[in-house]
Amino acid sequence: MRLWNRGTVNTLPYLAYASSISGIGPLINFRKPPISGIPAMTGGRPLLRTSDKISHNDRIIPTIKVNTTCTGSSANFIHVIFCGSGSFCARYARVCRFRRFGSPDRRCQSEIMGMDSYLKIGATVVACWVPLHVFSLSLHMRACALCQPGMWCARKFLKTIKTDKFDKESVCVTALQKCGSTLLCYIVSLINMENKIEKFRNDFDILPMLSFPTRLIAQNFNQRQDGKYQLFKINGRFKDVEKDLGGKYKNVWLCRDINGYFCSVYWWVLAFYPTVDKSYFPFKWVSFNLFKWLYFKEIAREHIDEMYHVYTRLQAGEKFLYMVTYDALVKNKEFEVKKLAKAMGIELPQKDIDSICNKTSKRSMLEYDRFDPVKFGDGEGVSKVNLQPHKHKLAENDLKWYDDEFAKKFAGTGIKNYADFSAHILAIGN
Repeated sequence: MRLWNRGTVNTLPYLAYASSISGIGPLINFRKPPISGIPAMTGGRPLLRTSDKISHNDRIIPTIKVNTTCTGSSANFIHVIFCGSGSFCARYARVCRFRRFGSPDRRCQSEIMGMDSYLKIGATVVACWVPLHVFSLSLHMRACALCQPGMWCARKFLKTIKTDKFDKESVCVTALQKCGSTLLCYIVSLINMENKIEKFRNDFDILPMLSFPTRLIAQNFNQRQDGKYQLFKINGRFKDVEKDLGGKYKNVWLCRDINGYFCSVYWWVLAFYPTVDKSYFPFKWVSFNLFKWLYFKEIAREHIDEMYHVYTRLQAGEKFLYMVTYDALVKNKEFEVKKLAKAMGIELPQKDIDSICNKTSKRSMLEYDRFDPVKFGDGEGVSKVNLQPHKHKLAENDLKWYDDEFAKKFAGTGIKNYADFSAHILAIGN
């Protein structure tokens, strides 16, 4: 790094200084370096010996050489001595050691010390920026894990939809992210079109996705759709958008068990968000255990609160067009397709039901459903479908904690766990 026109300073000591005061450990840990680089103007005479090692707490403080070539009557070597591990000891044990022949060059020395101060200020700024940036990334990851960006988009776009201008009723599919909403939306769309869709690229090709900003996916939410209903999709919590829906939509709702939900959220946060926003690339370095330690309890409580809210709305007499769990939709697909078609008031022959089941198999969806906001539909991008089981699973103590929290929330309702809740909502409409 060249500062002014008076010298060249190696900035490694200042990076180490930033490392030590930011609390992230040493960046550099060098032994005492040998002398190198004798200034040509001295005729090859060594002007400086290496700095003496200085003991601190029975430990040798590492030294790092800073070469400074000054214009003037002579040249100088500087050895900056600092503690490269743990805390910064006494800032510098010895800042500079000048050994030269002839009278001292005070101006040169003054400028060197001035450069040292500026670099320490820069190192301090870096040391403050690193933890702040890490903290900012953790907040963004939390928002993504809780699907908050999707919720913000959905609530904004719901205000722009003119349902009173449509010549048909509107249906909104609402589910937390990674609960199987893509699969459900394919089935809803195929039923709505009486199985007249042969190929599709993404669910946002066949129904508007309110949880994605239009800068990623260009969508016209008020465009007239084919089929019996106007369809919309929201990835988020029903309790947060219920007021915005305002009774203008027939509601379809989906939920998933905590283990599958949480593991899928982890996979999605690492696979999807860094793709659409490069500033989220560090998400890829977050391990499952760290992600769980940071967000599991909050995600689990949101999961429970969402189900409890839906339960209270059912008890209050609110009607849903259709409710299902991800496991039931996968394991009993034909039965659920018939049930949903009946709820939508659409009669389908058995061959269409079989066709819908085949089109919405995981392998078919993996072939056609590719998510890339620029190249979607051409077999590239990030798929929303994961054929392989997740390699991560919640531990037994995590599931026990979840069951305890679930029982506390649903105390007095007769529903003791997720299995009871699933049975309760699946019984609706049968």
